[in-house]
Amino acid sequence: MKILSSIAGGFAGACVVTLLNEIVKKYDKRAPRIDLLGQEVAAEAHNSYDSPVPSQGKLYKEVLTGDLLSNTVYFSIAGANQKQPEVQGGMQGIMAGLSAVYAPGLSSALNVKHTGETDKKKILTTAYYFIGGIVAAKVMKWVDEKLNDNSPRHSRLLLAMNKDI
Repeated sequence: MKILSSIAGGFAGACVVTLLNEIVKKYDKRAPRIDLLGQEVAAEAHNSYDSPVPSQGKLYKEVLTGDLLSNTVYFSIAGANQKQPEVQGGMQGIMAGLSAVYAPGLSSALNVKHTGETDKKKILTTAYYFIGGIVAAKVMKWVDEKLNDNSPRHSRLLLAMNKDI
């Protein structure tokens, strides 16, 4: 697994999941709301530490940042399977999607309606993460290929950053 290409791919996958959620919710009022699920998790975390829950706007930004960071790290692992990163990314996406659908049912503090209320929400939530995992793997391969083409335009720093872990 290469460091720079894994991080770039992980970030691309995280952005795709977030963008799909943000775009689809604007056009479909019955779309999954991963953002609201995240806000419930963050509010519960604040409450458990006796910390005041931020305003809706601040909570949204907090969750958006946390989602991008955690999903970047999560999807970066897809590069571990160097022979078939798309399979790894797709499987990770499916697992993350199923977790987002079914994990809220395990806690009384979380509302299942955001991602698991209907079959449509379950399928779309899982699809967002599946697509994110595939994109992560494709971007990893692309960055790796670009940095390994021995072009003189690549700085030594970039090449040094893209070493195997």
